[in-house]
Amino acid sequence: LLGIAGGLGIAVGDAIMFHLFKYGAASLSSSAQQRFERYRSTIERWPTWVQDLAVYLYLGVSPFPNDLLMFALAVLRFRFLTILPLIILGGISVATAVAYLGESWPF
Repeated sequence: LLGIAGGLGIAVGDAIMFHLFKYGAASLSSSAQQRFERYRSTIERWPTWVQDLAVYLYLGVSPFPNDLLMFALAVLRFRFLTILPLIILGGISVATAVAYLGESWPF
């Protein structure tokens, strides 16, 4: 239960950051926008399941801040509704793992 509640809270925070970055991306310089467009065309060549797996593994397993990925996804113009389930699942996964490890370690 703690993992679900914590994961949904993480997802809400990530959704807010995604939208802030999405609207802030318009202020990037044209050279930066061109660079990100090249990255986008490279990523679009990957199968969708590889993109989804990479997003889930970053959000649900890696110790890195989610804001970095939210910035990249927003600037690369990923559709929010396609990544929302991955954001929720990744948040629930990491919150459940932290809750379980916190309960099982004798500190």
